[in-house]
Amino acid sequence: MSKTKNTKSLILRRKDKSKLEANLYFCKFGDIDEILALQDKVHSAMAKKEWFANTSRTELESAFERKYPAVAVESSKKTVAFAYLILSPDNSQSLCQYADFDIKPYFGNDCVLDTVFVDPDYVGYGIQSLLIDFLTNLAFENGKTSVWATVHPDNIFSSQNFIKCGFVKANSKPVEKHGGLRDVFFYRRLNTKQQ
Repeated sequence: MSKTKNTKSLILRRKDKSKLEANLYFCKFGDIDEILALQDKVHSAMAKKEWFANTSRTELESAFERKYPAVAVESSKKTVAFAYLILSPDNSQSLCQYADFDIKPYFGNDCVLDTVFVDPDYVGYGIQSLLIDFLTNLAFENGKTSVWATVHPDNIFSSQNFIKCGFVKANSKPVEKHGGLRDVFFYRRLNTKQQ
């Protein structure tokens, strides 16, 4: 992937104390093929394929055209994780509305953490939580009042990471984009006390 001036160096550690030197950076339109290749690797390695809803090339192209923030983690010149944030969801993308969440202050200024995935060889370094936190803080900096995400109900690993990052469960219902499979909706309310 192509790096920009906005590269942030990271040193991550697993519980077994193994160290990973990595970089976090903003992705560009030209990175789509590499992002999709990583997504295919992640999906192929999953024992339970229904836990992961692939993002299509069209969805990624639309995200980059709309200049939604997309970030990746690279280690040893290899992309090991990716995530992006839908900062201005239209009605079809607003998980806040789709979840039937009925608290008015959240409506109209929410955003969606659409996808977060990590190369299975790099699980355990806290990369998913790092990306969730990074994009949540970016949403806050952009004046958003809440961040939404969906997780398959059996995917306790991702659910735990969202909870660890301050998200709470809002609702659970089938998601059309995910083939009608039931997902758990998580949200995090953002306010001036966040940071």
